[in-house]
Amino acid sequence: CTFEKRTTKGVIRDVGHALNIPDGEVDRIAKMVPNILNITLEEAFEKKPRFAEERKKNTQIDKMLLLSLTLESLKKRSSIHATGVVISDTPL
Repeated sequence: CTFEKRTTKGVIRDVGHALNIPDGEVDRIAKMVPNILNITLEEAFEKKPRFAEERKKNTQIDKMLLLSLTLESLKKRSSIHATGVVISDTPL
């Protein structure tokens, strides 16, 4: 089994879509996340103080980001890994 992790920008977009926030607004907020591999939303808040300003200006954005914080640590989906190796001391 293999698990796909949620990306920070991806979880913001998923939550924004679920809350019916316009795509342009969600995209604008998601683009505030720095392009750093495996960055968390908490780290993005520290690196980009504009997040705090956006959260104060709009309660819907604040709700979206709070929900994103909660969901960020969850796995997105699981699937079966495509390869495997069988080792045996007798012919199979």
